[in-house]
Amino acid sequence: MFEDVLLAELIEKTKFSVFTTVRAQLHTIISVNSIILSELEDAAASGWESKTVGGIFNRMAPTLKCYKDYVAGYAEASALIKDVRAAACR
Repeated sequence: MFEDVLLAELIEKTKFSVFTTVRAQLHTIISVNSIILSELEDAAASGWESKTVGGIFNRMAPTLKCYKDYVAGYAEASALIKDVRAAACR
């Protein structure tokens, strides 16, 4: 319940800007991280015979750009969450 109120206030305050950008990027980032982890685990299990860490990240380079928007908006979104939580606790 508190999270619902917090989210509603945050969305109202940001008007779907920074917070929604950061939130939208989370799904992509989680997916990218899962793919990288899976490839690293497969490579480790095979004794690194056919893959290298550098090769895995090189192949994933185009998708790593999703971190740019997330990082760019994170500080502002985090500050907004802190402000809304402080206001809710008053």
